[in-house]
Amino acid sequence: MMKPIKLLIALLLAAGPSPLRAQTDTTVFSLLDLARPGLERVAALHAAGDDTAAAEALLDYYRRRTGVVCPEANLADITITPDEQRWADEAMHHRFFVHKGYQPSYFYGDDIDWEYWPVKDNELRWQLHRMKWWVPMGKAYRLSGDERYAAEWCAEYLDWMRKNPLTAYDEGKAGNWTQAENVYFAWRPLEVSDRLEFQIHQFLYFLPAEAFSGNFLLHFLDNYHRHAEHITRHFSAKGNHLLFQAQRLIFAGVFFPEFRDAARWRETGVGILNREIGEQVYDDGMQYELDRHLLQGPADDGRQRPPGRIPGRVPRHGRTDDRRLYRLLVPGLHDAAVQRQPVPGEGGTDALLPRVGRGLPRQRRNPVDGDRRPRGNRPGAPFAGVAHLGILRPAQ
Repeated sequence: MMKPIKLLIALLLAAGPSPLRAQTDTTVFSLLDLARPGLERVAALHAAGDDTAAAEALLDYYRRRTGVVCPEANLADITITPDEQRWADEAMHHRFFVHKGYQPSYFYGDDIDWEYWPVKDNELRWQLHRMKWWVPMGKAYRLSGDERYAAEWCAEYLDWMRKNPLTAYDEGKAGNWTQAENVYFAWRPLEVSDRLEFQIHQFLYFLPAEAFSGNFLLHFLDNYHRHAEHITRHFSAKGNHLLFQAQRLIFAGVFFPEFRDAARWRETGVGILNREIGEQVYDDGMQYELDRHLLQGPADDGRQRPPGRIPGRVPRHGRTDDRRLYRLLVPGLHDAAVQRQPVPGEGGTDALLPRVGRGLPRQRRNPVDGDRRPRGNRPGAPFAGVAHLGILRPAQ
C-alpha cells in the first residue's frame, strides 16, 4: 500500500541530509534577479531573513505574472487524448509511459526505482528521464481539478531530484552503456533539454495546485537552473541534438527571465541556432544527417515559438525592424527554395535564413537580393513543410 502522497511530500521536503536540503533557500534566491519589477516584496522578505515568507511571495508573483506565455500549453484550451488520460492515471500508481515500443507500461515500484531497466534498450533507460507522463498529469489535473494529480506530480518530482543528483559528468568516460553510471542516463544532455522544455508546461499546469507550495517552488527553480547550466557545459558537438539543446535553452531564458543567467542562456541559444542553420540545412531543406525522421525533430523545434518575447539583441540577418518577428524558415523535404512568408499580426513579410547552400550544386542555391535576403520560391510552388522559430526583438 502506498504511503499517503501528502505525507510523502512532507518527508521528502523535511528529510535529513540530502541533495534537497543541501541547497538552501538563500542559494536559490541568489540565482534570481530580485531587482526585477514585481519582485520587490520577495527581495524585502529575503533581505529580512524570512525566506519562508519570501518563497510564498515568489509563488504569488508567478501565479499573478502576465506577459510570458507558452503557446504549446494553452491554458484556455486544454485537451487530453484518451492515451494521455491513461498515462496520467497509470502514473498515479507508478506505471510510467516511457516508450511506445514497450507497452503495456512497466511498473517502477511503490518506492520509485529510477534505475529500473526492464529491457536492456538504452532508449528505454534514457527516455524514462523525459517523464512523458508528467504533462498528461498536468492536463488531467487542470481538466478535473483533482488535486491528487498535482500532489503525485510534486512527490515524483522531488523523488527524482533526491535519487538522481548531478554528480561529476563526463560522457566520454561513460564507457559501456550497459554498465554506465546512472548519471549518464538521467543527465544526458538530450534528456536534460527535453525536461527544460516540458517542465515549462508542467509549471503552468500545476502552478495553482495546493501541493505547489513556496517551498516546492524553490526546489523546482533550483533544479531547473541546474538543468540549464548543465546544458551550457555539455552541448552536443553537432547534429539535431545540438539544435534541440539550443532551442530549449532559449525557451528557458525566455520563460524564466527572473534568473540572473537568463540573458546568457538566450544569447547562447540564439547564437548556436544562427550558426547551425547554415551548417545543417541544405537549400532543398534536408537536414544534413539525411534522415527524414531526424529532420522532423529540428523542424518541430523550429515550429514552436518561444514562450514570450526575447529581450535584448538577436543577430541580424537581412533587413529587420524593431519588434518585428523573425522567422527561421526551413523548407520542406522536397522543396528546393525558401520564400518570404507573411507574419500574422505583424503587417509585413520577413524571412530569416542566415546562410543557405552548403555542399550542394550552385544552381540549386537560392538567389538573394542585395542585403542577402532570399528572393523566394517560384510563385505557387508548394511547400512540403515549413518550420519557423519566432523571435521577437524589442525596440531599442
